[in-house]
Amino acid sequence: MSSLTSVESAKRSLSENFAQSFDENQDMSLNFNSLLQDNENISKGQVKSANDMNEGRSYNSSEFGSGLEADTSLDSYLENMTLHDSNIANRQKSMMSFNSFDSANVQVIEPKQKEQASFSQFQKLTTSKSVKAGESTTEVNVDTPQPNSISKDNLYDRTKFDSKSDDFRELKDENERSQLNITETASYEKDEDDIEDVDIKLRQYQQELAAPALAGKNVIIVAPTGSGKTRVAMRIIQDHIRQQKGRAIAKVVFLVNQVALANQQGNACGELLKKYTSKVITGESQRKSECLKDFIDKRDILIVTAQVLLDALLRKEISGIDKFSLIVFDECHHTHANHTFNQIMGRYMDLKFDKPDISLPQIVGLTASVGVGKAKNEEKAVEHIKQLMANLDAHVICTVQKNVGELRQHVSLPEEETFRVPKRRNDTFHDNIVKLMNTIEKRMNQSSLVKEIPEATKIESALKAPSQKGAAQYTQWVSKLWRETAKLKLPDARRFLNSCRAHLEHYNNALIIYNDARMEDALSYLDAEMNKWKENAIMDENELVLHGAFKKLRGARCRNCPNPKLDKLCEMITKAYKDNFENSRGIVFVKTRDLSKAILSWMKETPGLRELNPIVFVGTNMAADKGGMTKAEQVDALEYFRNGHHKLIIATSVAEEGLDISKCNLVIRYDHVTNEIAMVQSRGRGRAEDSKYFVIAEENTGMAEKEELNMIREVMMRKAIIQLQDYIQHSPDKFRKEIQKFQDEANLDRQLKSLGSRRKLVRSGQFELRCVKCDHFICWSDDIKKVQDSHHVVIDKYLSQRVTFVKCGSTRYQDDAIQFVGKLICKDCGGNLGVICIHRTLEFPVLKIEHFLIVDTNGRQDTCKKWKSAPFIVPPLTNDDWKEIVKSRKETGEL
Repeated sequence: MSSLTSVESAKRSLSENFAQSFDENQDMSLNFNSLLQDNENISKGQVKSANDMNEGRSYNSSEFGSGLEADTSLDSYLENMTLHDSNIANRQKSMMSFNSFDSANVQVIEPKQKEQASFSQFQKLTTSKSVKAGESTTEVNVDTPQPNSISKDNLYDRTKFDSKSDDFRELKDENERSQLNITETASYEKDEDDIEDVDIKLRQYQQELAAPALAGKNVIIVAPTGSGKTRVAMRIIQDHIRQQKGRAIAKVVFLVNQVALANQQGNACGELLKKYTSKVITGESQRKSECLKDFIDKRDILIVTAQVLLDALLRKEISGIDKFSLIVFDECHHTHANHTFNQIMGRYMDLKFDKPDISLPQIVGLTASVGVGKAKNEEKAVEHIKQLMANLDAHVICTVQKNVGELRQHVSLPEEETFRVPKRRNDTFHDNIVKLMNTIEKRMNQSSLVKEIPEATKIESALKAPSQKGAAQYTQWVSKLWRETAKLKLPDARRFLNSCRAHLEHYNNALIIYNDARMEDALSYLDAEMNKWKENAIMDENELVLHGAFKKLRGARCRNCPNPKLDKLCEMITKAYKDNFENSRGIVFVKTRDLSKAILSWMKETPGLRELNPIVFVGTNMAADKGGMTKAEQVDALEYFRNGHHKLIIATSVAEEGLDISKCNLVIRYDHVTNEIAMVQSRGRGRAEDSKYFVIAEENTGMAEKEELNMIREVMMRKAIIQLQDYIQHSPDKFRKEIQKFQDEANLDRQLKSLGSRRKLVRSGQFELRCVKCDHFICWSDDIKKVQDSHHVVIDKYLSQRVTFVKCGSTRYQDDAIQFVGKLICKDCGGNLGVICIHRTLEFPVLKIEHFLIVDTNGRQDTCKKWKSAPFIVPPLTNDDWKEIVKSRKETGEL
C-alpha cells in the first residue's frame, strides 16, 4: 500500500510540475533552461543501471528525465526537467517501479531483442544464406514525421544505367580497357622493339618548362592548370629513360595523392610512352596482391599513390629511395610538414646526409601554385617557397617567362566573380538549435560530476566552448573535448560528458548543413544520427534527458525560411547550362560530405537541376555509412561525368586537384573558401573555353573577404617567384647555402622526432582496450592483429562474453577479400565498437580505435582517432595465428 501511495504521490508531483502547455501559435522559439536543473541526478550512485533503465519496457518523450507529459512543448519540458535534490531518489524509484506510463512515440528495442550470436552462431547467420539488401533484424520505431530525403543508395545514383544493359556493359568494358592499357604493355615485352619511341611533341612554352629537368636538374615546375604539365612530365620521363639506358637502369616513380589521379596519370603514361612498361599501384591494388615490391624490377615506370611508397620504405620492402633514378611529385606543393610527400623526401634527405657519395634520384615537382603559407609580404612569401624548394632539394623553380604569349593562347582563364548573398531572416530553427547547444554547454559546466572529479580544474577550462555555432572552430573544439573527456578517471563523469559532447557535435553539424541547405536536410541528418546513436544504446538518465530534448526539438513548429544561397546557386547553374546543355559540365565545391548529400537531395527535388543528374564526389577515407565513396565509385563517377551521364558534380576538396575534365566549364565554390592554393586548384577544374569560376559567399561571414585575400596572395606568390628566380640567377652560391640551412634544420627535426617515436614505443607490455563510453573492458592489445595491412581484428576467443554481435540487414564488400556483415556492440552500454568482417571464410571483429580508451600497465589512459597513433604496434595475422584460430574454433565447435 505504501508503495502504491508513493507512486501516486510521484505522479501527482510530476503532473503539477509539468502542467504548463505550449501555445504554438504564440511562440515558436524554445527554452532549454531546465536541462541545467537535473545535473544532480547524474551523480555517483544515482545513475541507473542498464537493466533498471531499459529492461522489459519501452520509453517515450513523456518519460525522459522526469515523466513529462507527452503534449508539453520543449520549453515546458526543459524548464521542468529538474529533479530536485530533496526528492530525486523517490522520484527515480517511482519512475523505475511504476510501469503503467502511457506508451510512447519512441520505442527502444533492447540489444537482447536483436539477433545476437557467438562466433559460431554469427557465422551461421552470415554465411548460411545470402542477405538481401534492405533486410534488417534491427527495428527502431520513431513516430516522428520524416522529411523527404534521398536514401544512401540514391546518393551515387547510376540507376539510369542498368547493370545488365548493353550501355552499361559497353561503358564498363571501355572503362576497364582504359585502365588495363596502363599496364598491358608489360604483357607484351617481346614486342617492345617493334614499338617506335616517338618524341613527345611539346609547345614552345612546354619546352621552356621542361628544359631544366631535361638538363638533369632537380626542379619545381609551376604552370597554370590546363597548360599540359603532365605532358611535360612525360617528355622528361622519356628523355630520362633514354639517357639512363646504357649507363644505368632507369627506374621512374610518378607519385600522386589520390587513386583517381593515379589512374588518370597512368592513362597518360600508357598513351604517350607506349615504348615503356608501366604499372599503377595503389592501396587497393596492393590488397589484391599487386605489391609495389613485386613490380619495381619489372616496369620502367610506376605510377604510385604516395602512401604506398612510404609504407614500402617503412617496411623495408624497398631497400631505399635510391632504388629509383627519377621521382615525379604531382601537386608537389604538399611537400611540407608531415605530409606523405615530405616523409618520402625525408628518406631522400637521410641518404643525402648519411651517404653523400650515393647516387640519388632526380626530383621533379609539378604544381599550379606553390602558395605563400602564412606570409603577409613578399619577403616572407619568398622564404616559404625556399622552404618548399629545400624540402624537394630543388635547384630551380621554373615558370613560363619567354613564351607567355603562346601560353595565353592555349590556356583558358575562367571568368571570375564573387556573389554576396544575404542571410536568412527570422530564423527560428537556427535559434532553437543554438539555444539547445548553449543549454547543453551550461549543463556540462554546472554538473556536480564535473566539479567533484580530481581533474575538475583542467576539464573546466576544456569545457569553454566557442561562441559561434555551426562553424569550423566549434568542430575543432568538439574534437579536442573528445580527447580531454576520454582521459577522465571517473567512468560516470566520462560517460556524462561524452554523451553531451556527442549531441553538441551532431547539432553543430546540423547547423553547418542548415546554413548552406534546408531545414529538412538538417533534420534528416539529425534523425539519422540520433537513430544510429540509440539503435543499440542502453541509455542512462542523462542520455534519456538529452534524447528527450531532441524529440521536443524535432516536434516543434518552425518557419521554413528559404535559403538565399540555394536560390542563387540554382540561378547560376540554370543560367550556365541554358545555352549549351549537352556539352556543359559543372562542379560545385562544398565544405563537408554531409553537406554534399544535402545539396544533392535538394537538387534532385528541384526542377531544372534534377535534369542534370547530379552526383556527389567525396573522399575514400570514410566508410560508406559515414558518407564516403569507394574507389570504384570514384572512378565510375568521373567516367560518367566525362561522358555526360552526370552533368554536375557536388564535391568536397578531394576533387580540387589534378582531375582533368576537358568539358568542365563551370566551377562554383559554395560558401567555402580556404587558401590561395585551393582557389587556384579548384578554379583550374574549369578547362573548357569560356569557363566560369564563381564564389557564393554569405554576407558578414568574412568568406567574400577571404576570397579577395586569396587573390592578393596569388599575386604575391607570382611576384615572389619572379624575385626568387632572379635571386637564384644572380646569387646561386648564396641560395645553395640558404637551402642547405633549411635542410640542416629539417634533418635535426627528423632526428628529434625519431627519438620521440622511439621513446613512445618504449611503453612496452600489454594495453587494455576499454569502451570509451562506459569503461567496460573489451580486450588486450596482444589479441589484436592486422589483416591486409589495414583491418585490426581481435582473435580472443572469449571476446563474445564482453561484446554483442548484431547482424546487419545487408553486406558490403570493401574488396575481394573482406566482407562486412555486422556490428560490434559493447554489452554494457550498447556503444559502437566496430564491425564484423568475413575474411577467408571466417568472421572476425574489426575494432575502430576511436571508440576505445587505451590503458597501459601503469593506469595511464589515452585515446586516438587513428591506429597509427596507438601506443603499441599491431603485428600482421601470421600463418601460425591462423593455425591457432582454426584449432581453437574447432575445439569450441565453431568450425
